[in-house]
Amino acid sequence: MTKLVKLKIDEGNFEVGFKVTVEIGEDGKPYDTEFKGRLPSYPTIPNDYQGWRTNYLTLEDSWCGPVISGAKAGSKKEETIQLLELATDSATSFHSNFTNWLNSTDDKEFQFFKSKLCQKLGDESTEIRVIIQTEDTLLKKLPWHEWDLFADRYTNAEVAVGATEFEKPILPGKSDILKILVILGNSEGIDTGPDRQTLEDIRSSQVDINFLVEPNKTEISNELWKNKWNILCFSGHSSSQDKTGQIFINRTDSLTIQELKYGLKKAIDRGGLQLAIFNSCDGLKLAEDLADLNIPQVILMREPVMDKVAHAFLTGFLDEFSKGESLYLAVRHARERLIELGYDNEFPGCSWLPVIFQNPAVKPPTWKELKGLPKPPNPYRGLSPFREEDSEYFFWRENVILSLQNRVEKQNVVMVLGASGSGKSSIVYAGLLPRLRQQKQWLIAQFRPQSNPFYQLAQALVPLLHSDKQTQRQELTAVAKALYDGQKNLSQTVQDIAQIHANQQLLLIVDQFETLYTLNPIEVQHRFIEQLLQAVAVESQQAVGNLPAFTLLITLRADFVSQAITDAPFADVLNNYPPIILGPMAEAGLKAALEKPAEKQGVTIEAGLTERILQDLGQAPGNLSLLELTLAQLWKRICNYIIRHKDYDAIGGIKQAIARYANDFYDTLNPKEQATLRRIMLQLVRPGEGTDDTRQIATRHQIGEEQWHLVIRLADKRLVVTGRDKDAKQDTVELVHEALIHHWQLLKDWINQNREALRIKHEIETAAKDWEAHGKSKHYLLQGPKLNLAKDYLNNYAADKVPLSELAQAFVQTSIKYRQRYRLIGIVTAVIFLLAWIACVNEQIAE
Repeated sequence: MTKLVKLKIDEGNFEVGFKVTVEIGEDGKPYDTEFKGRLPSYPTIPNDYQGWRTNYLTLEDSWCGPVISGAKAGSKKEETIQLLELATDSATSFHSNFTNWLNSTDDKEFQFFKSKLCQKLGDESTEIRVIIQTEDTLLKKLPWHEWDLFADRYTNAEVAVGATEFEKPILPGKSDILKILVILGNSEGIDTGPDRQTLEDIRSSQVDINFLVEPNKTEISNELWKNKWNILCFSGHSSSQDKTGQIFINRTDSLTIQELKYGLKKAIDRGGLQLAIFNSCDGLKLAEDLADLNIPQVILMREPVMDKVAHAFLTGFLDEFSKGESLYLAVRHARERLIELGYDNEFPGCSWLPVIFQNPAVKPPTWKELKGLPKPPNPYRGLSPFREEDSEYFFWRENVILSLQNRVEKQNVVMVLGASGSGKSSIVYAGLLPRLRQQKQWLIAQFRPQSNPFYQLAQALVPLLHSDKQTQRQELTAVAKALYDGQKNLSQTVQDIAQIHANQQLLLIVDQFETLYTLNPIEVQHRFIEQLLQAVAVESQQAVGNLPAFTLLITLRADFVSQAITDAPFADVLNNYPPIILGPMAEAGLKAALEKPAEKQGVTIEAGLTERILQDLGQAPGNLSLLELTLAQLWKRICNYIIRHKDYDAIGGIKQAIARYANDFYDTLNPKEQATLRRIMLQLVRPGEGTDDTRQIATRHQIGEEQWHLVIRLADKRLVVTGRDKDAKQDTVELVHEALIHHWQLLKDWINQNREALRIKHEIETAAKDWEAHGKSKHYLLQGPKLNLAKDYLNNYAADKVPLSELAQAFVQTSIKYRQRYRLIGIVTAVIFLLAWIACVNEQIAE
């Protein structure tokens, strides 16, 4: 905990002393202690300070003079030594009198005040920010940190100065980058190069620094108006003469704070500019002028200072501050480093000069706060499912999760069914499992069948049988083989687990059950399903309390139901335990999926952007995956913890987000697969006739069995959505979003190159469906010019460019054969008629 101590010096002078009001409290909170007191009189302090100051500045001028050689060099050196002695003596004298003033033993009232102050400060190891609030210029210049109370006793304290009248400035919003504007002004007689290098050393991906070298007023003004800066740093000559602070920005021009008033006020009021560093000559008036503009903090030199001293201080301060030290302690340690480096021996009292000019209403930021928190982890999963560890960012389908939990707790078998990209796996892992783990009575084993389902099953269950890792590795293959061969039933394994883990229920999750069908032969499929269902049958009779002892939870893509129900026992299970079906998510659910993860991470979405994204998204199947993909790409561009319209525009909105993703997938395919992908994609597009091109559903029969494996890969990548036509009892596929048609340039090119073919194909496919719907009656076959066009299409396009479905091919071939047969019948009939006519004529002649 850091304490804040304000010493308000209201009135008085060194002849009679000063009235003081003290406020003490926890930093960042209202003060909880207030009392009054007084500082003693000490009439010599003003002259003591002025005596030191005069000798110090004379010594500094001597060091800054021209280089002298020869005999005069010796005289110059002797003069400098004498000046150093004078400066040292005056510094010692002033320091002694200053500390005596604040340790006065004769003034009983002050001793009581000091004792009470020590009592209220408490633990000497506490970090303390002390602010001397006064309008007296000399009091602001005094080295308050040399008071033994803070120099020796409270060694984690640092003293700043501040005004008695102030306003609380606008506090900045969150940022993910620290922006520093550095003005390297008139460097005549000084070396600003080391300061530049010190600042370059802290540049990083999260620290952006812009240098203006001897700029003009317009350049400085433009930067203040156009960009948001967190720190302003000036290195060069400055002064506080004539009650006005000014900086010398180049060899000929100087500026006052008033001349940059509006640009600086803009930078401060927008909540960005929090710290100004004047690593230059005396800057007290600069700080006072900036305080009038409400700047939170200024670090400055009370008096003119040598450039090497200023550089050493800046280096020490930035080194401490950027490594996590508080701003106040960073200043203290940098000042102490000046002493250790011996600069006080060269320029007596120079370590007294750095000071913080503080707005008392503001708690100083840390470097981390200025720099901004690291960009928070991306809460959006793109086209990947949510995992259990992502549950804090999962805000989907609350009612479905509750229903799923209820069924898992009461049923032996639960199935979650939905189209690809509907969120089946996400609901189980990020929605259900965290809730079940809170109940603690559940043992959870999970796996995906993939190409070796028995091995995957064993890998999920063996750790529940053996805690030792080496034993697990030894048993894994044996258990998998025993389950495959039928030497051991899954029900026996479940019972073994139940004996080891008494009074606990086993939940076995088989995720992406469709991989059992896509990656395994039929024999393996049947054996695996038989093991699962046998375990369900045995364990359904055993329960712990009101809960089943064993629950099988399956997620399955809707387009694989047809394969699942070919297994009669499995079909019976589905009849007994109707699945939870995930349809398209409603707009309210999509809005929660969009906004709540960002809100969880403290990120704001610009006004109107949510509505804009949802409007672009629509209610198409697969829209959830498309939303997550877009948001994942947007997250990479967040600035200052804001998701902005301009970033949505930059990625091209939902439309271009999916197009980029499609290109990435296409590039992973070999040439043969790319050609197959082209054929599949063209079957999923209906060319517009006076309207836009649209997507259309194709059946597995239309795509063809040989190409369906690539459809499955496309569905895995969420580029298409697979489903099932209940009436036709066929698997179906369609594009995930029409954005692919309109904004994936490769697909647009394919469509435009084959537009006429697609038009003809659509006509043929439509006629083929009509033919099928009418019992494949000959009256609905193609004839005349239409058949000629279809025959030409079959010969020139269907083979490798825009293939017809198997139904359409059969339809055209049947039409051709019927015409051939019809023509043959016509010829035969004509021949018969001709022969009959000839016979008739001959008969007449014979008569």
